[in-house]
Amino acid sequence: MERKKEAYVGIDIGKRICVVCAMDKDRNILYEGKYPNTRADAAVFADTVLAKYDSQAVCESTGNLWFKTFE
Repeated sequence: MERKKEAYVGIDIGKRICVVCAMDKDRNILYEGKYPNTRADAAVFADTVLAKYDSQAVCESTGNLWFKTFE
């Protein structure tokens, strides 16, 4: 089985849209994109990233907007 590439994911969570960037350890951008801030779209994004990369993610904890992404 081929080992997945490591990715470090940053998520800027907004009221309506989340903007994401995934980078490797050498700071090469692997993915940039955005998705609507809903549980369903956060799940699709997470499934997509986890299928491609071994990843660690960080996000801002602004108000309660991050709950959908965290769950």
